[in-house]
Amino acid sequence: MNRLRRKDEGAMGIGTLIIFIAMVLVSAVAASVLISTAFNLQQQALRTGEEAILEVSSSFLVLDRYGISSGGEIHTIVLKVGLAAGASGQDLNQTVIQMMTADGEVNLLANRTADATHYGYASIIKQEGREENSQYVESGDLYAITLNITATALDELGTQARVDINIIPKHGTPTYVRIATPPTITNEYVRL
Repeated sequence: MNRLRRKDEGAMGIGTLIIFIAMVLVSAVAASVLISTAFNLQQQALRTGEEAILEVSSSFLVLDRYGISSGGEIHTIVLKVGLAAGASGQDLNQTVIQMMTADGEVNLLANRTADATHYGYASIIKQEGREENSQYVESGDLYAITLNITATALDELGTQARVDINIIPKHGTPTYVRIATPPTITNEYVRL
């Protein structure tokens, strides 16, 4: 039988030690990669969750709507809007309103007055301490949004006409409103 000499035993122990140290180093590197990846995934999941909550909960709520008419046709639509429950503030200057009738479609941007490419807005109720007629709609605020149909490329709305309105905020869920005009238009202010 072969007997191990002392120097052979030492060489075998050093080889085992080198393999052990290499395994510890590889394990440490793998663990740091896994921890770093898990941290990055956690941060991405938090950002995605916050954005999803913002998208779902941020929308306008149309509380009232009426039309202003002359000569039996509606030339202006007024929407009274606020924010849905739990919604974060919205900037009207970053909100697009899309109107669609049988004549076509227009996309309107915010401005203080309603003209061919803009819709007008004015605050009705602002919470105490907030700037009057600011473009920022916060929880508890009520705004009147004015859509001047005659200033756009669309025709005035006669009786039994339909208009589809989409209020599209920069961040959040669009608010869809379908409006149908009554069978007779005899008053200046018409409930829609």
